[in-house]
Amino acid sequence: MSEHMDETEYLLSSPANADRLTSAHEASLRGEGVERQLIEE
Repeated sequence: MSEHMDETEYLLSSPANADRLTSAHEASLRGEGVERQLIEE
């Protein structure tokens, strides 16, 4: 399994976290996301 799949599986392993991530993803698909600038260090 790839590193990315391991990370995804870990993030979705908690039901509460999976709900938050799913809600955030659905909101972004509806265009409700907020674009932010990354801080350069």
